[in-house]
Amino acid sequence: MDKDELVREMKEVDKLLDNISHNRLLQRNWERLKIIAQKKMHKDIEKANQEKKDNIGG
Repeated sequence: MDKDELVREMKEVDKLLDNISHNRLLQRNWERLKIIAQKKMHKDIEKANQEKKDNIGG
Protein backbone atom coordinates (compact mmCIF):
# COMPACT_ATOMS: atom_id res chain seq x y z
CA MET A 1 0.00 0.00 0.00
CA ASP A 2 1.52 3.29 -1.03
CA LYS A 3 1.19 6.58 0.80
CA ASP A 4 -1.73 7.85 -1.35
CA GLU A 5 -3.69 4.65 -0.82
CA LEU A 6 -3.09 4.84 2.91
CA VAL A 7 -4.28 8.45 3.02
CA ARG A 8 -7.45 7.53 1.06
CA GLU A 9 -8.14 4.61 3.39
CA MET A 10 -7.65 6.78 6.47
CA LYS A 11 -10.02 9.43 5.08
CA GLU A 12 -12.61 6.72 4.43
CA VAL A 13 -12.24 5.44 7.99
CA ASP A 14 -12.64 8.98 9.34
CA LYS A 15 -15.80 9.39 7.28
CA LEU A 16 -17.22 6.12 8.60
CA LEU A 17 -16.42 7.08 12.19
CA ASP A 18 -18.18 10.43 11.69
CA ASN A 19 -21.23 8.57 10.36
CA ILE A 20 -21.25 6.27 13.38
CA SER A 21 -21.10 9.25 15.75
CA HIS A 22 -23.90 10.98 13.87
CA ASN A 23 -26.05 7.83 13.93
CA ARG A 24 -25.58 7.50 17.69
CA LEU A 25 -26.61 11.11 18.17
CA LEU A 26 -29.71 10.57 16.03
CA GLN A 27 -30.56 7.43 18.01
CA ARG A 28 -30.32 9.29 21.35
CA ASN A 29 -32.47 12.14 20.02
CA TRP A 30 -35.04 9.64 18.73
CA GLU A 31 -35.20 7.94 22.15
CA ARG A 32 -35.71 11.33 23.84
CA LEU A 33 -38.49 12.22 21.40
CA LYS A 34 -40.26 8.92 22.06
CA ILE A 35 -40.14 9.53 25.82
CA ILE A 36 -41.50 13.07 25.41
CA ALA A 37 -44.30 11.82 23.13
CA GLN A 38 -45.24 9.06 25.59
CA LYS A 39 -45.41 11.56 28.47
CA LYS A 40 -47.54 13.95 26.43
CA MET A 41 -49.87 11.17 25.31
CA HIS A 42 -50.26 10.05 28.93
CA LYS A 43 -51.13 13.60 30.01
CA ASP A 44 -53.61 13.97 27.14
CA ILE A 45 -55.32 10.71 28.11
CA GLU A 46 -55.55 11.80 31.76
CA LYS A 47 -57.01 15.16 30.68
CA ALA A 48 -59.57 13.48 28.41
CA ASN A 49 -60.58 11.07 31.18
CA GLN A 50 -61.00 13.96 33.63
CA GLU A 51 -63.12 15.89 31.12
CA LYS A 52 -65.26 12.81 30.56
CA LYS A 53 -65.79 12.46 34.34
CA ASP A 54 -66.64 16.16 34.61
CA ASN A 55 -69.17 15.92 31.76
CA ILE A 56 -70.84 12.82 33.19
CA GLY A 57 -70.95 14.28 36.69
CA GLY A 58 -72.13 17.70 35.51
